[in-house]
Amino acid sequence: MEPIVLIHGYSAETNDTTAAAIASIYGSLPKSLKQIYGRTAVVEINLSRYISLEDGITVDDISRALDRALKTDFSKLLQGKFHVIIHSTGALAIRNWIRRFSPKPSPIGNLIYLAGANFGSGWAHVGKGQLAKWARFVFQGGAERGVQVLDALELGSDWTIDLHLHFLQLGNAMTTDYGIYESVVVGTQADVKWFPIPIRYAKEDGSDGVVRVSASNVNFNYVRFGPTAAALILGSA
Repeated sequence: MEPIVLIHGYSAETNDTTAAAIASIYGSLPKSLKQIYGRTAVVEINLSRYISLEDGITVDDISRALDRALKTDFSKLLQGKFHVIIHSTGALAIRNWIRRFSPKPSPIGNLIYLAGANFGSGWAHVGKGQLAKWARFVFQGGAERGVQVLDALELGSDWTIDLHLHFLQLGNAMTTDYGIYESVVVGTQADVKWFPIPIRYAKEDGSDGVVRVSASNVNFNYVRFGPTAAALILGSA
């Protein structure tokens, strides 16, 4: 059985390194996978050490942390094939790792996105607001918001568009060049318990309450709309 690596998303972090603290990041998924595939089949890279809520941290930093962890603590993974399951912001972290660090073909075989925020989430804008700032400070022991990570998580952010355009370039196709097969699992209806929340992103159709289906989908094309050279000349006349 080739190993399965789990990578978590934004704000899923802990300052503790106990088994219980790490288990709280991933929920029941590791246990379920181990019951099916065996205890040694699941690798939990504790990327909580990168602390995504610190304002100075970027997605590039997270990807570098992943690369360092793979090369120093999990080097055997890079010698063969492994599979990856991500959640939320983990989509940007792993895609950026592939862009910046992965050889071709990649050691990653299958990449499964569980509500991966590939093209962002409306909650990122909410998370950068003053109310969220004070909520983090008061209720989470003075925590920051991770504003640079949230900038990348804004719907259709420049950073995110640049990231995904890499995989549309000749020689960088995820399947044919990197040899990675992607699958997306995302809900289309928010949990009714979220409906009282006075934020529209928590209750819109075509979304799981955090990430829209269209923003999680990795089957995309890029079309740029802009003025022609003649129009620019006309506008400056």
